[in-house]
Amino acid sequence: MSTETITKKLFTRDEFQRILDAGIFPPDQRFELIRGEIIEMPSPGGRHVGRVNRLTRLFVTRFGESAVVSVQNAMCVDDFSEPKPDISVCKPLEELFGAFIPDTGDVFFLVEISDTSIRYDTKIKIPFYAQAGIPEYWKGFGDRRRLPPNFKSEYQLQRELKLP
Repeated sequence: MSTETITKKLFTRDEFQRILDAGIFPPDQRFELIRGEIIEMPSPGGRHVGRVNRLTRLFVTRFGESAVVSVQNAMCVDDFSEPKPDISVCKPLEELFGAFIPDTGDVFFLVEISDTSIRYDTKIKIPFYAQAGIPEYWKGFGDRRRLPPNFKSEYQLQRELKLP
């Protein structure tokens, strides 16, 4: 009797980059690599873009030369993960101005604005970032929905950003 073995193909960061470089995906769509899986992210809408811009200006103004504010750029977590958080506030490394992708040790904190991806950010991204050792993760809610009362105690790295 034969047995059937079915496996899922997980991609490395190098394979993911080669796929992107080959132009297989439409250039106007956003993709992330999370735990070896290629995830298509929703395109940011006007409110999302405005909130990211507002926070970027705030962080750049407040942190000045003491941090690098990186907007929707890749971050290296491990060989199988390259997320693109909405905002990464990173250590002021000169390498960030060249062909360098920061890793978790280069990040002060991350921000995700959750207009259309609240469930994904809550169920996947928060635990993922916590397990990756991200020191702090802020999540902005686009429609002011609230999380369950026990959520914050379970994921203490998260802060709510109340955005207008």
